[in-house]
Amino acid sequence: MKKNIICIFISLFIALLYPSNANSASISFQYKSLSIPAGKSFFMPVQHQGNQITWHSSNTSIATVNNGIITAIKPGSLTITASDNLGNNAKCNVNVLKPEPIKFAYYTPNFCLKNSEVELIAITNTNIQDVKFFLDNRYFPASNKTFEGNTIVWSCKITLNKCGTFFVQPFAKINESWEKANSTFNILVSNNTDYNKHSIEKRRISDNAIKFIYTSEGFVPHVYVDKLCNLLTLGYGKAIYPGNLFYNNITKREAYAMLVNTLNESYFCSKLNDFLISNNIMFNQQEFDALLSFSYNIGTNWMCSDSYLKNIILNSTASTSNGKTLKGVVIEPDGLNLRASPSINSKKICILQYNESVTVLNSKKFNNSWYHVKTTNGYEGYCHCNFLSVSEVLNGVKSLQNIDKNNFASEFLSYHHSLKKCILGLFYRRLDELAMFFYGNYNHHYIKGYNPHKFPIPNCIKKLWQL
Repeated sequence: MKKNIICIFISLFIALLYPSNANSASISFQYKSLSIPAGKSFFMPVQHQGNQITWHSSNTSIATVNNGIITAIKPGSLTITASDNLGNNAKCNVNVLKPEPIKFAYYTPNFCLKNSEVELIAITNTNIQDVKFFLDNRYFPASNKTFEGNTIVWSCKITLNKCGTFFVQPFAKINESWEKANSTFNILVSNNTDYNKHSIEKRRISDNAIKFIYTSEGFVPHVYVDKLCNLLTLGYGKAIYPGNLFYNNITKREAYAMLVNTLNESYFCSKLNDFLISNNIMFNQQEFDALLSFSYNIGTNWMCSDSYLKNIILNSTASTSNGKTLKGVVIEPDGLNLRASPSINSKKICILQYNESVTVLNSKKFNNSWYHVKTTNGYEGYCHCNFLSVSEVLNGVKSLQNIDKNNFASEFLSYHHSLKKCILGLFYRRLDELAMFFYGNYNHHYIKGYNPHKFPIPNCIKKLWQL
């Protein structure tokens, strides 16, 4: 059955405002009160029975509201009111806080190799005096400062000489005082220099794939309704849902930072890594990139449901061996320390992220509470059992190198519909992603009738090509 992929992705939110139970004759907010930093916007969820909603801010100098989007201007308090055409209304008390010290922070290149140079970047308002980054128990001051629009871009270059995941905490100096920023990020450092090598290890999306995504999505500086899916969108295809807090009216640099953070720090990378690694599937960089671009565009539901595409991947040729392996998954939202010995006082090797998978090397618990584990990056250490979910998995390694090419391509190309309509733009993107997956081609080159790799073309596309 063909999937209406975009509809699946946004099934809970099909408009700016979504109706509640039909038996209700009132209007209500999910939030009775909330706090918003000045300069940010918030998409207010509202349940209502009426057809028309009128929004009102009690003090537009502090915050404005338009179609449910509350935009905080300066610190202060106010009330947001929504009224429907049936005479009902709902109120929310809003407290506007001082602006965040750093708006966005990220690093480049996104695929980071051991002993290679990495640039740390922070984007701030123009009132910030200085920026520094804390990682690996050291402070790195920003050495470069560039004005871009109403922002300042701060950066410094460092070299990381060991593999692993490094947590980065940016700080900003304002009014001669240093403030910790909420815009933290993690750097994944690998020693795998062979992009074509198939292995089972955590990966990040490559810079070539990031470029492919942002050129595919196109840039829009302000939030708008994507008519293909009736979904609020911003920057380079960033979906905005009710309850989301975000920066509106952004620069291209800010949109790029938001895209990178969405891919890295949100669930896209972790979801795809967990799906492939937990199922013992070997994959290379171009395959990972193509599947991540695909997931960013249509969502990750294909990995969760009993989809035909998922089953094709799971049924790729396996070299089976006897026995079982113990796998652990981190269940602590704040992450889990990997320690050198089974003690809370021992040296911390690194921090394992929420939902990260590890191999449990021994079913025995050391000191009654600690598992001996090995990460996908090759680190061995000990994790406390209270924060690790352990289960048995059958041995046997699969490889995307041996996937059924025709079946995979045919099913992959079926994901080109939106709101029950055949969309040529989505189809061409699927063709480009297949070229990335099988041939490492990151360019946009598919046009009407052009199919040099002879991928199977759906009948609905053939009909459109004949028009």
